[in-house]
Amino acid sequence: MGDEDLKSLLKGRIIINIYQISHSKPKSDPPNPNDKYKESCTQQQTSIKTEIYGRAYPDRVKTYMKYPAERRKLGEGWHIPVFLGGSSCDEIRGTTKEYTLNVAYQSISQGWVDINKTSGKPPQWKYVVTGKQSAEGGNDLEAINIEIKSYVEAGNPKVVPLTPKPEYVLWITGGKKLKYMNEQPVADGENLRWNDETKQLEAVDKPIHLGIPYTINDPDMPYEDEAGTYTYEQLLIKDVKEFDAFLLNPRVYVFEGTAKRYTNEYPIETTTYVSVNLVLINDGPLPPPSNPPPPLAPLEPDDDRLAPLVPEK
Repeated sequence: MGDEDLKSLLKGRIIINIYQISHSKPKSDPPNPNDKYKESCTQQQTSIKTEIYGRAYPDRVKTYMKYPAERRKLGEGWHIPVFLGGSSCDEIRGTTKEYTLNVAYQSISQGWVDINKTSGKPPQWKYVVTGKQSAEGGNDLEAINIEIKSYVEAGNPKVVPLTPKPEYVLWITGGKKLKYMNEQPVADGENLRWNDETKQLEAVDKPIHLGIPYTINDPDMPYEDEAGTYTYEQLLIKDVKEFDAFLLNPRVYVFEGTAKRYTNEYPIETTTYVSVNLVLINDGPLPPPSNPPPPLAPLEPDDDRLAPLVPEK
């Protein structure tokens, strides 16, 4: 291997934090007479941390620098990366590198319950935590894939493109390794469910699922649909010159970004925040990782986050 080939081989680390809050719309006859409240709410938080390995494509970068219009000629779904790698990837001469996914998961579910359900008394509705889960551990059954490529906005032809300037987009996916297709990643942890008899949370003797989402950032998604039922922000590298310079002469590159998503599919409204910290280096030690996300806390019935959501334009 020549020096240029060695320079194009990059290692690094990615930390992905996903926070999601979903709540159902009131039914026509909700248990709580004040129907401004949501009937139920679920918060979920997943943190994924892993080392990665991959290859840069400096010749492609040089072409883009010489012919800037080439960045936007390909369709949004084309796989023409300037960097391609992940936690399980082919190295030179057929060998592979495999890194464990360190996954932490927590969730809190809330809703209205009839605390007199088993007593024979008239219904008495109370807003409570109906479930709680948390666990963390290693996941060797699944892997993260990362592709960084020129961004061409997908979508609705009636919407004015948001990206007149060239940008790079992170295409991040997950997947099950073929040899583990019949297995599930689980870990022991806190697993509580509401018990109508005891009127409190009770432990459930089941492990917690530590699987990862298989779609984390998809450049094929339009920013919004015509009906306004969803919005989808992308994880974008906006300083193209800085990233190009790194790919041609790699030392250390750090990307931090957050994308917000919203869906409104009756009867569920969901808001999701995906935050990514990506470090790429050619050689040497990785810088210290970011702090993990804070623990989830129960929401009160009149919390603003339980109010009807409005998609942001």
